[in-house]
Amino acid sequence: MNFRHSVGFVLEGMTGPGSGTWSRFESLARGLAESGLSIHVLTSPILQPALLELPISSVRLTPVHSKVRRFLNRRSIIEDFIRETSVEVIHIEAPPFPEALSAKSIASVHDLRYFNDSILKIRSAEGVYQRVALRRQVRNMSGLATLGPWAANEVVTRLGVDPAQVFVIPPIVEAPRNLKPGRNLSEARFVLVLGHLEQRKNVATVLRAASSPSWPEGIELVIAGIDSGEGANLNALATKSRCRVQFLGGVNESTKWQLLTDAEIVLLPSLMEGFGIVGVEAPLAGTPALVSDRTALPEISGDADAIVPALDHEAWAERIALVMSDRECRDRILSRQISSAQRFTSSAVIPQVSSVYQQLINGHQR
Repeated sequence: MNFRHSVGFVLEGMTGPGSGTWSRFESLARGLAESGLSIHVLTSPILQPALLELPISSVRLTPVHSKVRRFLNRRSIIEDFIRETSVEVIHIEAPPFPEALSAKSIASVHDLRYFNDSILKIRSAEGVYQRVALRRQVRNMSGLATLGPWAANEVVTRLGVDPAQVFVIPPIVEAPRNLKPGRNLSEARFVLVLGHLEQRKNVATVLRAASSPSWPEGIELVIAGIDSGEGANLNALATKSRCRVQFLGGVNESTKWQLLTDAEIVLLPSLMEGFGIVGVEAPLAGTPALVSDRTALPEISGDADAIVPALDHEAWAERIALVMSDRECRDRILSRQISSAQRFTSSAVIPQVSSVYQQLINGHQR
């Protein structure tokens, strides 16, 4: 099914360049434009410069206003956008989600982390919205988009929506065209953790693994990511490590891909992920990934030996040592993960997205 019409993306409230959310949108926009789709964007002024680099038909800017005003005025602003552009589908990338619109609408719901917390412990506006208003607002949408099957089931269970309303739209994951997999042998050998330093990323378990006698000798640990509250705790744990630990802070796209290429293994020990894009990027860079057994991560593992109990630091140390010492095991994991990653190429994902938009326009349910 080939969707050849126009779609409007509402990006207000979405994080910009450097985030996984932005990377997903950027790849999707390029792929849809190459397929012949006309793309129109409604966004805040802060994202306008980045959008100039994408094949967008038009960009409309929302007023600069508070989160409360965004919540109250969003429907009228989006309706003006629909009238000005005549788009047939509205894809809203970040909440709040408005009441029913004059065009078919699909909302991206990728993160329900606050449902794991007591409502009494939530302090952020995002958390309060998710627990108080989200369940009611998603029912106004024609459809909901998730990144994978686990996330789709989570949306159905947590938000109480009809499974026929939920569509899996995976991210497009492709390595840079000039990337040359293969480590510089003059550099130290290391395993890599890549992502924000926050509690749900569970980097602490890897640092505890690095203090275990099972940790392979001569293998360093590199941690790349912005400190989102766990930095002090992680630095303290690093002092007990049996290996050298480097904290690189946030890195740009070029450095990220170089790290993925140079690492011996990429580690995703997270306690909660709606997808786990680094686990797909790693094999595309020629590096196997080990993932935790939590939430969506087993879906991208490719091989049972790539899945490690999330909080068992000894298991992490032993699995890292196994993959480092057993070439056959390493090659099998990497081969299967490369094969699995083909599900997320532009040629595989764009037809899925086009089909979802066409189903919404036709009013079909599965």
